[in-house]
Amino acid sequence: MDDELRHILVKELERFDAELTTTPTVAVARRIAHSLRGSLSIADEREASDAFGRLERRIVAGDERAVADLGDLVRKLLDLASSGSPLPTSAWPEPPEDLRASSVPPDLYGDYAAQTRDCVRRIDAALEMEDLEATLNIYREVHTLKGAALAVGDEVMAWFCHGLEERLRTARTEEAARRVLEDVRTYRGVLAEIPNAPDHALSTLRLFSGAPVLRSSRPPLPTPLPLPPKRPTIELKTDSEARGLTEEGTVRVPFSTLETLLERTGQLGQVRVPLTAFSSVLSGASERALALAREVREALRLIGPPRPWGAPAAAIHKLELEGASQRLGALGSRVQRQTDQIAGGVQSLRTSEAAVLFERVAQVVRSEAKRQGKVVEVEVVGGETPVDQRIVEGLVEPLRQLARNAVVHGLEPSGDRLAIGKSEAGHIRLSASPRGGSVVFTVVDDGAGVDIAAVRQQAVAVGLVSADAAETLGDAALLTLLFYPGFSMRQQVDLLAGRGVGLDLTLAAVHRLGGTIHLESTRGQGLSATVVVSAEGGPVRVVWLVAGSATFALPVEHVGAIGLAHASERPVVPLAQLVGDAAGPAGDPRYAVEVLTPWSEAQSVTIGVDAIGGVDEVTLRPLPGFVRVVGPWSSGIPWAEEIRLGLDPLRLAQLAARDR
Repeated sequence: MDDELRHILVKELERFDAELTTTPTVAVARRIAHSLRGSLSIADEREASDAFGRLERRIVAGDERAVADLGDLVRKLLDLASSGSPLPTSAWPEPPEDLRASSVPPDLYGDYAAQTRDCVRRIDAALEMEDLEATLNIYREVHTLKGAALAVGDEVMAWFCHGLEERLRTARTEEAARRVLEDVRTYRGVLAEIPNAPDHALSTLRLFSGAPVLRSSRPPLPTPLPLPPKRPTIELKTDSEARGLTEEGTVRVPFSTLETLLERTGQLGQVRVPLTAFSSVLSGASERALALAREVREALRLIGPPRPWGAPAAAIHKLELEGASQRLGALGSRVQRQTDQIAGGVQSLRTSEAAVLFERVAQVVRSEAKRQGKVVEVEVVGGETPVDQRIVEGLVEPLRQLARNAVVHGLEPSGDRLAIGKSEAGHIRLSASPRGGSVVFTVVDDGAGVDIAAVRQQAVAVGLVSADAAETLGDAALLTLLFYPGFSMRQQVDLLAGRGVGLDLTLAAVHRLGGTIHLESTRGQGLSATVVVSAEGGPVRVVWLVAGSATFALPVEHVGAIGLAHASERPVVPLAQLVGDAAGPAGDPRYAVEVLTPWSEAQSVTIGVDAIGGVDEVTLRPLPGFVRVVGPWSSGIPWAEEIRLGLDPLRLAQLAARDR
């Protein structure tokens, strides 16, 4: 920017800063944002211009924070321009500093989320095409998605799609197309995450792009993970919190199911006609019976004792009434059958099969195997397992990420496999099975597995644990570190077999379903990822557990026997001991609660609590990654005037098994 333009800009910023020192009206704030947007565009300061454009849209949408953010941005740019410093810039995918998650109107969210899923699905299909053709098709989908985001006010999605759209538009050669498609593959998980948890997606993007993260200022942890934090103060903003399965949304169902449902509804309507007619007949018969009863009583009074011969009119009418009742009962049975069939049809709208989910996961396996030049066989077990349609939608991204990591970073090239005595083709097994009130999904590969020693070394290098503490950590605790945001992103691809990329998003998505993930690995033999979620896709039923001064939530399906702590035949580990300062001071526990681990009942543990509350249905919200990794937490639960923490049964069981 030349000196003359800078001088003009400083004067304009000073004038607007003075206006913003008082409490401006919405009209004034909008005028300021609009004016600065145009001025900065003329000065070729595109990013700053875009920032004021976003603020203008937020002001128009009624965002209460927008005016304050406008004042902050004006003062920041004024300081930079006055000192001769360049205005801030960032390169996609690093989010601008001013970018904030915005709320989508509830009445628009369902259609918007469905459109996003459809676009992402078509993007996945395009990734299997030739590079130049793929970029063209993906460009169209991203452009469509950007328009949809702007229409509903999703600023994060609009910004992300705009940057990706620019990269796709300039990919004119095979090499450029290959590079931009790699970006699409890398960030597609973020693309799918934005409608559900925009704040979490933003923090992940900042981590991907190398922006400073909270971890950089944290000292090494001196004792084994996972450690309890100081009782955290967690703010889940209502305008940007994750969308749960209980909120208004859409599910996809086959047209044939709808057609059958409508046909049965029509049949029920046809049954209504004779039912109404027989109801009228029955009503008339009832009236005649009452009149006849009165006549009979009067006749008996006049003629004296009854005689044992003849066919009284009362008997005839009684037979008529019984016949009508039988016909009415038959019609009622028909109505009940039709109603049951309709209820089954409605339930089928929500129920799918695991095979539908696995086919979408296998699509990624085939695409990545082709791109990597690897031979991969996919085995599906339990494809007939019934799964709630909302669970299918919620698990698509987590299972795809796990499967993609298995192909790209887990399975060795064919030559390397043959050299170490393995089959030429890598093997990935996708399985599903019901387990009590849960469904267990597994993604298992026979690749290189996770280098546990490298994980330990990296944990010390990035400051997650001290060197002494790292030596005491078991394999399970070290594998848990792979879910820490960005844990393996700073390293070479070979390190840790590339595990950890995208696992933060994967864990957050599973936690939103009230589920958990368990990793097991044997070096040289592969990695197994077990995902356990509730069989129902609605609100998660939890039991409240009190430890010290805090109340925690544990999913009901992971709760076993409950009894008095002093009478327990098994070792009881106090919950307050496992969560530390998050519970506050606590005495000896009064009750013992068995925590069931879904993959093996033999690994269940018993924890001690001060009190046991009721059972409630709640919606789970994702926690920041740095909170999840330092305690046995799965989610945050807005409850009255506070945020309660949900317990991850897997990590809780690991901690209890270590301490008992």
